[in-house]
Amino acid sequence: MKLFIICSIPFIISYALSRVVIWRSAGWGLIDLPNARSSHSVPTPRGGGIGIVSGIIAGVAVVYAAGLERFTSLAWLAALTAAMAVTGFVSDRCNSPVRLRLAAQLTMALAAVFILGRAGISWPGALIAIGIAGAVNFYNFMDGIDGLAGAQAAIGGAALAAFGFITGQSWLIFSGLIMAGAAAGFLALNVTPAKIFMGDTGSYAIGFFFACVPLLDGRLFVPVMLVMGTFLFDTIVTLALKPGRGIRWHEAHRSHFYQRAVALGYSHLQVTAAMGALTILFSAGACIYLVSQATAVKTVIVAAELSALVLCAALISKNRRGLA
Repeated sequence: MKLFIICSIPFIISYALSRVVIWRSAGWGLIDLPNARSSHSVPTPRGGGIGIVSGIIAGVAVVYAAGLERFTSLAWLAALTAAMAVTGFVSDRCNSPVRLRLAAQLTMALAAVFILGRAGISWPGALIAIGIAGAVNFYNFMDGIDGLAGAQAAIGGAALAAFGFITGQSWLIFSGLIMAGAAAGFLALNVTPAKIFMGDTGSYAIGFFFACVPLLDGRLFVPVMLVMGTFLFDTIVTLALKPGRGIRWHEAHRSHFYQRAVALGYSHLQVTAAMGALTILFSAGACIYLVSQATAVKTVIVAAELSALVLCAALISKNRRGLA
């Protein structure tokens, strides 16, 4: 019952505030207008991340108010995530310049490395901060069709909770359940046809949240990457191919594998469900990776996931060429 309540409160807060954003979006300047590179055809409210982050903050507040957790880093994780969300909100509201956004992301990432990772000024710390900022943008790039980013966050949160049970860490259980609940509350309004998008407010916060978790326990680095495998693979491969297509890394486009799948005729729901199923499978593999002490088993899990992703990408590319 305790865990159910911890998951339910973020869900309710996220859903309710997302409803408020839908109602007030025009007055707040939070309307996403479709363009040639959009995957939607009608103006849609954005800023659902306000609900997600509010749900996270509420969930963490309940955990501490009830005396369920003494590990203060969970509170810092929530606070830093909220600060990153503010950066996203400014982008949603004002479409701030790319350099300004990157500077803000790197600043928050460095703060996370210093506070959560307890690392001083060093080259390794700087590289980790760059990686966190990269993860923020990766998640943002993958927020392009109805339900996809919300479902990934909900499944990823459940995976973190599972990691918490495996490692016996209550803060990890709570953080996972809170993220899963907050993401699910938003997702209820984001499934096809989406009534609201999470916007940069949500994608920045979620990408940052998952990237920062391994700072609190280094054992979680590979498992978290396995859970986020679909997003990481799609983004890294797409970015690698961008220069050859004459597209700048930060420019909007429709060349991600999930976007290509939609172009092939699959619905947003079908693509989201397929990627969600892969993420559930990869999350199970991540749990085995975390439990296993055998290097061979861990190697097989990583190789199997990478092989599955390469196969999916090859099938999409082959069908796209056939369609052309």
